[in-house]
Amino acid sequence: MSDHKIPGSNMLLFIDPNGNDAYDMVICLTSVGVSDSVNVVDAASACGPDKSPGILEITYSFEGQHLQDPNTGKISGSDLTILARNKNTVGWMIAPENPIAGDETQYGTGFFSELSSTYSFDSVGTFTGSLQCYGNPTVIVETGTLRAVLVNNNTPTISLTINEATSGWRPVMGSGGFTPYSYELEQQLPTGLSYDITDGSISGTPTVAHAQSNFDVIVTDDEMQQASNTFSLEVIEAPGPGNLNIGDAYQGGYIAYLDETNEHGFIINKNNGEVGPWQNSAPWAEPGTLINANNTGVGSGQTNSDIMIAQTNPGISHYILDFEYDGYSDWVIPSQDEVVIIRQNVPSRYDFGVDLWTSTEVDATHALVYRAAEQAFISTLKTTNKATKAIRYF
Repeated sequence: MSDHKIPGSNMLLFIDPNGNDAYDMVICLTSVGVSDSVNVVDAASACGPDKSPGILEITYSFEGQHLQDPNTGKISGSDLTILARNKNTVGWMIAPENPIAGDETQYGTGFFSELSSTYSFDSVGTFTGSLQCYGNPTVIVETGTLRAVLVNNNTPTISLTINEATSGWRPVMGSGGFTPYSYELEQQLPTGLSYDITDGSISGTPTVAHAQSNFDVIVTDDEMQQASNTFSLEVIEAPGPGNLNIGDAYQGGYIAYLDETNEHGFIINKNNGEVGPWQNSAPWAEPGTLINANNTGVGSGQTNSDIMIAQTNPGISHYILDFEYDGYSDWVIPSQDEVVIIRQNVPSRYDFGVDLWTSTEVDATHALVYRAAEQAFISTLKTTNKATKAIRYF
């Protein structure tokens, strides 16, 4: 068995929760090591011993600090815990922040087999973990001071709606080289949209329809190394009353439910093109106090959320007080039945992936959580930290 530390300073762990190489989670590590173990196969016979190498097992052991990304709100370590408990297969890459000759970059797929966290009231919390690798990872050893820039296709396809504002899209992102990066867009964006060459983000309000087409981005690092990738973008007409469909982009989100008039229902929030859970995690509200936010039906997420917000300690509903997206600020936490409808109508788009609070109270100490692993509602202590989703009615 071979044990060694990966050379390099300021090591980073890049994670794609979907098992690919669109690394949208970056974690600063304080140490990392790798253990290579090869089983011995002994096929001894009457003619003598006959040993050969068997299965190769590779384990990465690391430690880091609980740090919050100011741009995404993701917290190092806490996000890994969710992936570990859901037994997710992840894409990963371990690389120095600024590689020099002799440094290693290793990447592949695997799963987290062990995580342990230590929290403190007066210092930064820490965590340790083990990453089990599938197969043999790719290893790159730096032979000079430079390395080619890695360009991740963070959002390969973007669909926007006429006259709906958007901001913060980063469809192509650079990594692996020397910061800062600059971004060059080869084609002109549709009317009303602008491209930020410093971070590769798209913002603005599209004013005309645009058929789906490809856009090429060239990323240049501080040492003038370049790499490129492509994303696809379209601008569609805004659906109107009576002409709405489940899944349409509409008023800050995607339509998850329509009533019999086909003009009213509720949408679930979209965030940079992805319908995902809020990264904030908090207790439900007022643990130990029955507040009668026990409504379950469609439309009752509003009533439940209003009751929760009125409490001295509003818990998870605190995050909807000041939340605004695409100019809409009337977001609420969905009730039990509203979560059921979201799952039934568009399950592939709204695959939650993590445990989420509903706004439906069970008793003085419990509320309902949607458990991703069981795809079921579980009565859970209000003091438990969970994430939530936002919906709004129209």
